[in-house]
Amino acid sequence: MDDELSRTKMEQQIEQLRETSLAAQNGWELDVEDMDVFIDLPVNGKEYRLKVNFDNYPQQAPSYQFEGEWPDQARGIRQDKGICIDGTRECYTNYNHDEREDDWDPEVYDLPSMVQKIYRLIRRS
Repeated sequence: MDDELSRTKMEQQIEQLRETSLAAQNGWELDVEDMDVFIDLPVNGKEYRLKVNFDNYPQQAPSYQFEGEWPDQARGIRQDKGICIDGTRECYTNYNHDEREDDWDPEVYDLPSMVQKIYRLIRRS
């Protein structure tokens, strides 16, 4: 995949997230390093750092991983396998759902909706 295209598409996703009120409402802090977006997610007195990697995007779904402590108590989140929700690279690879890889659609699984889904999973646990 063309690195320049991946970077441009990643920047569009970041801008989409920044344009929503989600980050401000939930206290999310964003940092960008190369092809990684780091999002600090404060939940019930704990801070989780979500790393979203956009290598090969949009041909391939972004990778969603946590740095440091993982909220393993949350449904669909396991440190040993990753985050298993539609739209994560791990869902299509680590959980043997590669038969569903054709379901990947960057218009449906955008950064704002994915981060919000993950945040909700953590808050409900």
